[in-house]
Amino acid sequence: MSNKKVITVFVHGWSVTNTEIYGELPLRLVKTAKKYQLEIEIKEIFLGRYISFQDEVTIDDISVAFQAAINEQLKPFIEAGERFVCITHSTGGPIVRNWWQRYYASPSSKKRCPMSHLIMLAPASFGSSLVRLGKRQLSRLKSWIEGSEPGTNVLNWLALGSEQAWDLNKQWIRSNGRQIGKNGFFPFILTGQTIDRSLYDFLNSYTGEMGSDGVIRVASANLNARYIRLEQTPDPDEKGECSFALLELIETADAAQIPFRILKGKSHSGETRGIMRSVKNNNSDKKSEQTLAAIIDCICVTNKKEFNQLIKFFKQQTQKVQLQEKVETEKNIFPEDTCFIHDTFTQVIFRVRDNEGRAVEDYDLILTAGDADDPNHLPQGFCVDRQRNPTNREILTYYLNNDVMRGSSAITNEQGEVIRKQIEPTCKLGFKIFPRPDEGYVHYLPCHHEASADILDAVLLPNATVMIDVILQRVVSSNLFGLYHVKNNKIPSGKHGSFREQKPTKKIIF
Repeated sequence: MSNKKVITVFVHGWSVTNTEIYGELPLRLVKTAKKYQLEIEIKEIFLGRYISFQDEVTIDDISVAFQAAINEQLKPFIEAGERFVCITHSTGGPIVRNWWQRYYASPSSKKRCPMSHLIMLAPASFGSSLVRLGKRQLSRLKSWIEGSEPGTNVLNWLALGSEQAWDLNKQWIRSNGRQIGKNGFFPFILTGQTIDRSLYDFLNSYTGEMGSDGVIRVASANLNARYIRLEQTPDPDEKGECSFALLELIETADAAQIPFRILKGKSHSGETRGIMRSVKNNNSDKKSEQTLAAIIDCICVTNKKEFNQLIKFFKQQTQKVQLQEKVETEKNIFPEDTCFIHDTFTQVIFRVRDNEGRAVEDYDLILTAGDADDPNHLPQGFCVDRQRNPTNREILTYYLNNDVMRGSSAITNEQGEVIRKQIEPTCKLGFKIFPRPDEGYVHYLPCHHEASADILDAVLLPNATVMIDVILQRVVSSNLFGLYHVKNNKIPSGKHGSFREQKPTKKIIF
């Protein structure tokens, strides 16, 4: 792509009201690109400006408006056969992916996507844990918004486990990577895992959540995700009765791998460490060189071979950064030096529905471990957070410490003092589900996926999200409906014909 102009479109995140949010990144990127013999053309018209802070606005609405803006403002370039590079921040990532899904995802679509590269900075691919705080609290967080109250519909999309995010990400995982390439587009993700403690909110611990940039979890940004489908298989006895059912693994699908990189020392927001806002338009800003170089690496990709090479390079750099940032010692904020351990984490999102497609909103889910298949055998500190989606209550998100589950050697501070003892690995993982109603004419059976090494390996995907679809069998009592055979012209009446007090039988049909 050398000696060629690159049209660049920036798309900001949620609840932004001014293009100042882009900071000096666009201008600095022009300077940096010249070192690579690239000429990046950036004009004000290509700085995305959309409304996300009105309650009636949805991500679908923004996608429609984005398409209209491209058709109107980029028309001369598109008609000339040119394409644009899109650089997004935060919610901008899901918005552009939703736009692509809406207009260009269909294999039968004859329209060529005008976007050649999608470079997502700290994208809210699977949402944000902060959303559970609610609209009023979020509007006060410096790390989250820029001068305006959030819009309800966009906020609902961003809640962990929202149905809209589930659908978009399931489609992405099952796409088999057909969208990736010069005939589609090349996607990339850059994020950080640093907490800007000047933006920490003491009333909301999520702003200091390990494995995140203060707003978006690394695992929630990463699109190198996995989808698992489990189905309940009741096995009635000779009487037609059944009190428990196993969960059978039906499908496992991995998203096509894309370049994913954790950048050193970068947080979500702020002028000091923010992955976008902290970039300064001067060469003395050495802390931004890694970010700029990574963006240029993405823009320079022109084919699948270069794309795959960047996957490997970014993976190596991510491992290097996570090793360097394993132990953080804060010396300035607290009365005494305080150590923070930056482990790797896995986000697991369960969705429980029945075979008729109905949401099962009332259930208990218990994780188990070890040969005894016992929840008491899970290591201390393995689960950092658990959230049920406020709107789609059949969806439950777990945030698991991958390093604690996999086992960890002893961790020491700068003085060589042990700050965490060695942790033995968990070798098997399973789970039990107790749905309700669990009795009556129509109900559900408790189910179980026995702890095993296979499910442990399937679920514990470091720095990533695993979506688990659980399909329960909706069971019906065999006497919900009956036929009375009339004999001798005698039709029962009164108490003889009443079935008001009839109780459901334990014999089931399904």
